[in-house]
Amino acid sequence: MRTDGSAHFAGDADAPFTIMSVAKPFVFALVCDALGAEEVRHRVGVNATGLPFNSLAAIEQGSDGVTNPMVDPGAIATAGHVPGAEADEQWALLLDGLSRFAGRRLAIDNGVYASASATNHRNRSMARLLHDYGRVAGDPDAVVDLYTRRAA
Repeated sequence: MRTDGSAHFAGDADAPFTIMSVAKPFVFALVCDALGAEEVRHRVGVNATGLPFNSLAAIEQGSDGVTNPMVDPGAIATAGHVPGAEADEQWALLLDGLSRFAGRRLAIDNGVYASASATNHRNRSMARLLHDYGRVAGDPDAVVDLYTRRAA
């Protein structure tokens, strides 16, 4: 989008795609908006890990399991603090917030969601470890499901 309001498109600009890890900063922003930035910093952490994006060691090496919301363990912890009494309420909050960021109503790619759900064993391990450290509220499997859905 240009400053004069005009837009230029090329290639597959109208083709929808899954947001995957691009969702991390937006989910973090939504949770910070709901709980306050300092509270999320305390619950999740913000420090760089210096480790691979999907490292379980990052959880164990961080102070009391805190990590960084822009790597998988921290993004899972962030998803574990999405407000809502039930999974459907949490999902509705995320879907609404991510849709507002996108400027249109988003939809899940069910094929991507099914594939990611069937293969996210490492994420489930991270969620359980985060739960052991008290960094994920509620059922770790439900948190991973929310984390997986928000990217599909």
